[in-house]
Amino acid sequence: MSLRALILALFICPLAAHSQDVTTIFYHGKIVTVDPQFRIVDSMAIRGDRIVGVGTRREVRRLAGPNAIQIDLQGKTVLPGLIDSHVHAADASMYEFDHPVPDMETIGDVLRYIKSRAAITKKGDWIELTQVFVTRLRDQRFPTRAELDAAAPRNPVYFGTGPDASVNSLALELSGRTSKSRTESRDALSALRTASRPAYCAVAAGYSKSSQARKTLLTRTAANA
Repeated sequence: MSLRALILALFICPLAAHSQDVTTIFYHGKIVTVDPQFRIVDSMAIRGDRIVGVGTRREVRRLAGPNAIQIDLQGKTVLPGLIDSHVHAADASMYEFDHPVPDMETIGDVLRYIKSRAAITKKGDWIELTQVFVTRLRDQRFPTRAELDAAAPRNPVYFGTGPDASVNSLALELSGRTSKSRTESRDALSALRTASRPAYCAVAAGYSKSSQARKTLLTRTAANA
């Protein structure tokens, strides 16, 4: 027996033991296995609520007993079950809708991205960057107001990381906030201090791309001492 035949036999024989128990065969699909090789295969066999075989259509159909239901996926993709208690699928699908957002590991990366957007964004239009969390940056801090001012002096900038954000001077001006604004809670001040004390830290109450709505977005701010 050749090595290739032996390997094939080792793959098929354990699965064949389940053939009489296989209840459903899915075939003609793009089944993402997420195995160590990240294989995408054509077919899979199901026994009860368990996947007992994946592979080519020929390999998997050998597992089907006379009563197994066979379902043509018609080229559709099958993903593993994903369990997540907190997702924003709609926002994620639109995140790079009009341009790609590069990976960012440092404040320098953030500022270079904002500067590149400022070079092609109309004066006065908002520049926003979200989902770049400070805990994942090497600097472990927000960009400061001065840094954002230098990167985009003609545009209001919103660097949001979820419920909090760092903004530049023009964003604060358009939102009606000044250095005399007080924090509305001890939590906001605490968040400011633990975020390496950016020039301004804002707690977002909502989300909108219009400058008018931004005035209500920056509901709580804290000035850098």
